[in-house]
Amino acid sequence: MNHKKWRLFAMRFLCGVTALTLGFGPVFAQQPVPVQTPAQVAVNTDPKATPPTTDDKAAPKPERKPGEPVSAEELNEMRMTIKLLSERVRELEERLNRPGAASATAAGGTAPASPATGGMALPAAVAGLPGNAPASNTGTVPVQEPKDPNGFTQIFRNTEISGFIDAYYGFNNNRPANTTNPQDIFAGNLFRNFDAKHNQMNLNMVKLVVASAPTTEQRLGYRFDFTWGQGADLVHLTEPGANTVRPGQFINYDPSPNFLRNVQQAYFSYLAPIGKGLQIDVGKFTTHSGYELIESKDNWNYSRSFIFTLGPFYHFGTKATYAFNDKVSVMGGITNGWNNVVDNNGYKTFIAQVVWKPTKTLTLIQNYTGGPEEPNNVLSGDANPMRQNKRYRNLFDTVMTWNLHPKVDVAANYIYGFDSYRDIFAVNPVDAGNPNLVPLKKINWTGVAGYARFKFTDNFSMSPRFEYFYDRDGAFYLTGIRKNELKEFTLTSDYTKSGFTFRAEYRRDFSNQAIFPRFSEGQFQAFRRNQNTFTLGVIYSFTLKSKPQP
Repeated sequence: MNHKKWRLFAMRFLCGVTALTLGFGPVFAQQPVPVQTPAQVAVNTDPKATPPTTDDKAAPKPERKPGEPVSAEELNEMRMTIKLLSERVRELEERLNRPGAASATAAGGTAPASPATGGMALPAAVAGLPGNAPASNTGTVPVQEPKDPNGFTQIFRNTEISGFIDAYYGFNNNRPANTTNPQDIFAGNLFRNFDAKHNQMNLNMVKLVVASAPTTEQRLGYRFDFTWGQGADLVHLTEPGANTVRPGQFINYDPSPNFLRNVQQAYFSYLAPIGKGLQIDVGKFTTHSGYELIESKDNWNYSRSFIFTLGPFYHFGTKATYAFNDKVSVMGGITNGWNNVVDNNGYKTFIAQVVWKPTKTLTLIQNYTGGPEEPNNVLSGDANPMRQNKRYRNLFDTVMTWNLHPKVDVAANYIYGFDSYRDIFAVNPVDAGNPNLVPLKKINWTGVAGYARFKFTDNFSMSPRFEYFYDRDGAFYLTGIRKNELKEFTLTSDYTKSGFTFRAEYRRDFSNQAIFPRFSEGQFQAFRRNQNTFTLGVIYSFTLKSKPQP
């Protein structure tokens, strides 16, 4: 037998002797020693147990006379006492089987006698059990589990794994061509990023999320979002890490695979013990701007508005968020730019947000994004690098959500943006590399969208949306058409059941100019002022959460 087994055998024998002493010792010794009830044993072995109450008016139980046999009730109480002691022995064995328990027991020796142990000296491992702690810690080494609440390994506890699969079928009455060349401006549904294809089944996005939010108990956190599919590619279409921009040319989209397209978010968080908690995030994260989100399942409609499609999707940098109370919170940060993991010009973009919840049903959000965004400073507006940094692209974004009724929600989103850059498309490409020969162009754009959701049942809802978007100067990163007034009306039905979301949607886009291409049998026919789309989408979502660790 090894030392560990000898210790277990000795402790089993000691507990057995204890049971015999407590239960049958009074009979053999013919001594009138009162027998403890199971409730009293529980109190002696568990400090959290509630002591049994006594009735002052009740007559005291008469003591058993010497030589009087033990009653059946007392025998049952003895059996319960032995059962409780046996359970304690099993707990001890489980602790000894844990790493480091044997060494702690050997180092502890025995604990001195105390009232909780009936005047008996117990091994240190037994003394470490709840309710057996000695009156003094002199000479005692209680068994303790190693704890490191802020250790690196703790970051992976309470991890939540979630994800979804999003697929759709879409039909456009203009029958646009479906090509694989991203430079083809006639490919798919114009100004659409997440329902871009016509008359075919499409895998919009597959997403897997591994995250652990920081808390006051565990201040380190993280989040990784991995995405695949058409939506993931289009979100990262202008990423400088995968694409290049040359003066005098349109953006040269690189269709080759790039790991940045498959990592939608990747950041670490730290909840600093400042005030009520200051959360700091570092890495790549989705934008704070706008009411809508990249994920179809988290929006009321399947398609996205022009406001969201033509705005920022993500940033790379750091941000800090602080909630003063349950009504007001603020966020501020610095990033590489607008849809930039790789910095494209050497300057930084600032982001900010203020959230105000005046009531439980009303939320108001003000967002800001601002910084030089044109690549390589060629388009930023001035040959002097000290003045180039002042050519900011500014976006102000206001969001309102209001729960009018348990079955009726409304929301609104308003944006205003302005920018300055050298219009390289207004001159000969040969001269485009000289900023002094390229005229400075000031641009602005604005848009507003209104949303509503009507919940007819817990599983079924209908959501209309109306939007107006005005691109005054036709910036190439917006619609590219001057004085373009885009409008759209969308009506979406939504049914959810057992993790599945089924959506059917009708949408009509129209403009004050003929900009939507019309095709017939794969051949371009003409431009029209509108396009109508019909979409059927299905999304399956899941969430798995690990059990909290002690």
